[in-house]
Amino acid sequence: MDRRKKRVLHFLYSFLFLLFLFGLLNSCQTAGRRPDETAPKKVQPAEAPRNIDKAVKENPHENLPQLIEYIRENSGSEPEMFRYAHDWVAQNVAYDVAALRGESRKVTDAYGVLQYGKSVCAGYSIALQLLCDQLDIECVTISGYGRGASFEPYREEQMNEPRSNHAWNAVKLEGEWHLVDVTWNSGYVRGNKFEPNFNHHYYKIPPQQFAYRHFPLEEQWQLLEKPLDFESFISQPLLRGRFFTYGFRQRGKYKKITLVQESEHELQFSGRKNMLMSARLVAYPDQGKELQGYDMITRDADGMHTVRVRFPEPCS
Repeated sequence: MDRRKKRVLHFLYSFLFLLFLFGLLNSCQTAGRRPDETAPKKVQPAEAPRNIDKAVKENPHENLPQLIEYIRENSGSEPEMFRYAHDWVAQNVAYDVAALRGESRKVTDAYGVLQYGKSVCAGYSIALQLLCDQLDIECVTISGYGRGASFEPYREEQMNEPRSNHAWNAVKLEGEWHLVDVTWNSGYVRGNKFEPNFNHHYYKIPPQQFAYRHFPLEEQWQLLEKPLDFESFISQPLLRGRFFTYGFRQRGKYKKITLVQESEHELQFSGRKNMLMSARLVAYPDQGKELQGYDMITRDADGMHTVRVRFPEPCS
């Protein structure tokens, strides 16, 4: 591919890369609407007393039963017990950025994670499974491919075959399997630092939504009637859990842009009537270099948002 075509493709890829990394969404309150109608309320974690948290971290082998007993006594159902277990791990384990980068040893055995308080995705998932085992809740740790911070949508070697770079859980509650990513529900990595940001964006969301960013190595854990192959998975738009939490839905068939065929492109999303959407066009891979005046968003009375983008002229 010559330099000119590469530059053209970089511009084309820019829009989809940014759009589906959730750069498009800004919620704001519309006149006459209450704030609680605009966006979902912040999820409040189910928490145990601090003295129990401290005891578990000091000696998890000896003191974990205290946490399990507290959860049992304060839960009225299996889903409530799992909520406690999930929220405890999400609140009490931090992502180990140094271990991810090979600068320190990864702690991934369940009791070690509880005591150290840091781990990578495998440690989060195994720790959650340990709590579920103690609560007699059926839970498994799943290995697969996650489209995370390192995902580059147009790097060819990333699109050949699935490989394991992430871990999450499936849990059976009241006879039904659900998917949960406690790692991504605990926060995010910015630069060299983990930023705690407790949420439920990947907590028991429908498998169809979970599948935009998670591809298990074992097909059964997609929990889909018609499982995706890896090529179909990679070709999807990169929709984050927050996209669905805020009530947006993709409409129409997604058309992936791979060649210069037309100078304009359009995408449609349904959303709440009192929500506003924003979009930016940036040059890829030069992320952050915003291209002004090339996109427009309209919204009709029914909450249908249409994003239209006009691509720049190719650079020589």
